[in-house]
Amino acid sequence: MSENLNKLFSPIRVVESLTAAKTLDVYDTGKIFMLNLAGGFTVTLPAPTADDMTGWTATFIVGTNPTTAYIVSSGTADTMSGRVVDSSGGNEDEETAATADQFNFVANTALIGDKLEIICDGSVYHGYAITGATGAGTFTG
Repeated sequence: MSENLNKLFSPIRVVESLTAAKTLDVYDTGKIFMLNLAGGFTVTLPAPTADDMTGWTATFIVGTNPTTAYIVSSGTADTMSGRVVDSSGGNEDEETAATADQFNFVANTALIGDKLEIICDGSVYHGYAITGATGAGTFTG
């Protein structure tokens, strides 16, 4: 019986495959987005200061190697901070002052399985990315 209860109450996250640009909203929190168009596109996050954004999270995973960048845009200037670590454990890129506008999975460098986790604290987004190749992910803006 307890095994069935654990199954009933275990958190299951929604996985959505994206093949075109998308603007997310507050109801997309907790989702995993698979990025699946080699030609790349932009995903725009909700304004970090919108109602109910504290604790908002999303995960982005490269599902198809991009020949054009996948861009995760904060939608609001200077509201993103974060760190990129590559498979060797090296610190590839970091933005500590929340002055970035977007995160890029770099064209022809990002690989299937590269991942970005985003969480909002109600005023800015904080991201943590893991990539399989040097230079595969950057915070810019």
